[in-house]
Amino acid sequence: FLNTGDASAPGNAGFKDQVLALNWIQDNIFHFGGCPGRITLFGYSSGAASVQYHMLSPMST
Repeated sequence: FLNTGDASAPGNAGFKDQVLALNWIQDNIFHFGGCPGRITLFGYSSGAASVQYHMLSPMST
């Protein structure tokens, strides 16, 4: 979520890290007996805000 307003830190790095983690989970959850189509996100406070951002973002689909 760091943003300097220039190319050195263009912003949304934290969100992009979360997207990469979610992609990894979806790609590998079957190794742990899970289903890629049934992943649940939850959070409290700022974590809940992140969940909302993922629900709205096309990056998270």
